Amino acid sequence: MASFGLDISDSVLRLAVVEKTRHGWRLPVRAEVELPAGAITDGDIIQPDVVVEATQNLYRAAGVKHFRVAISIPERHTFVKLIAPTNDSGGTTDERIAAAIVQDLPYSIEEVYWDWHDLQKKNSLNQDLYLVGAAPKSTVDSYLKVMKLAGLEVERLEIESLAIARALFGLASPADTRIILDLGRTRSTLILVEHGVVQFTSTVRYAGRELNRFIADELHISEAQAEKAKALFGLDPRKGKGLLRRVLAPHLDVIAETVKKFEQYYTEHFVDHSPVTAVHVTGSGALLLGIREELQRALNHEVVVEPAWVYQQFHQLDDTLPADIGYTFTTAFGLALDPEVLRP
Repeated sequence: MASFGLDISDSVLRLAVVEKTRHGWRLPVRAEVELPAGAITDGDIIQPDVVVEATQNLYRAAGVKHFRVAISIPERHTFVKLIAPTNDSGGTTDERIAAAIVQDLPYSIEEVYWDWHDLQKKNSLNQDLYLVGAAPKSTVDSYLKVMKLAGLEVERLEIESLAIARALFGLASPADTRIILDLGRTRSTLILVEHGVVQFTSTVRYAGRELNRFIADELHISEAQAEKAKALFGLDPRKGKGLLRRVLAPHLDVIAETVKKFEQYYTEHFVDHSPVTAVHVTGSGALLLGIREELQRALNHEVVVEPAWVYQQFHQLDDTLPADIGYTFTTAFGLALDPEVLRP
């Protein structure tokens, strides 16, 4: 059975088709198209007609005739958190959860679509645990409208962080606590995963394009040249006389401090928190040469930079797959891996 995942970002659309076969996991189709600047900004669809055309071009390039797809809402527009509503507040489960999340939501409860999943477990205070997700109705409706105009049927709409965690860990979710740092082109996200369950997320200021601007401004070169310099020299102190490392190291220190504050929030606000054992880096930023060593220097954790779990499965059947898609297609892979597909 094939499943289709469509990752929609500010700069690019990525489509992945995943199949589970007798011989393992297969990636029969992958495709991507660049979006013109300004078509989507900070997750908001500014030019719907442009996004519709790009989506149709993507499907034509992929050569697929299946028009049902799973998509995600950009992380900065969503809310996901593990909560434990008090058992003595009365009312229905919906009412208790609504009362528990309203203080954290950046929107009113009337402005969002929201849902919850009962984890069938309790915390040490004997409170039931629920994973809650929410997104603004206006944002969700705009994405659904564009997909409809492109001729696609959305069979599943997910919060991006859930798809990323699924692609990275899959069936082998660690039985401890990990942080995922998804470093994208235009936005980055921190995701706290405990025993395979996303606990909460946060948007990170720094992204690939911002780092390119820092390089361009400091070295007086174009952003296109900055991107090439990152690929050639990365953070290796032995390459380019270590100039690029000197430019980028302070900004990676800021990212590391953001990770530390993220972890601190977890330890201060979650009753049964456990030590973070590793930070997993994915997204296009994971391809920056030397990023593992640089972040590990600044953090007190192991830093893991390796392709998504599902990419490693694909690679067993097709060793010609380029390694970079194991990072850049993480969200698209995770969207294609819905819970039904993942079942043994």
